[in-house]
Amino acid sequence: MLCLYRVFCLLLCSLLCISCSGTRAISEYNSEISTGDKKYQSSIQAEGILSFKSFESGFYAIDTEDSQYIILNADEYDMSAFKNKTVYFEAVIIEDALNIYMYGPSIQLLVIKVVE
Repeated sequence: MLCLYRVFCLLLCSLLCISCSGTRAISEYNSEISTGDKKYQSSIQAEGILSFKSFESGFYAIDTEDSQYIILNADEYDMSAFKNKTVYFEAVIIEDALNIYMYGPSIQLLVIKVVE
């Protein structure tokens, strides 16, 4: 009986390792952006309205005419200066970022400023 338990635990651990092997930490994205590594499929330059979405645990997002984006690195900026304002932003779209929000693509901001 103990042998079956060990086999079950070993199989479960193997499945978990395989399923988690494709995820990467956000800090890895930050280092790739700063070193100029070209692992991203696309970037964006646009204008939109930045707002705080209070559902789930809360997050900052930018709504443009065409799409809506989740900001991954909002903690690097003073978002209160941009909240509910039209902003110009440049960002990298992180295609394989995982989140719980199901709101839109995740982005890593490179430049953001208020449109006058």
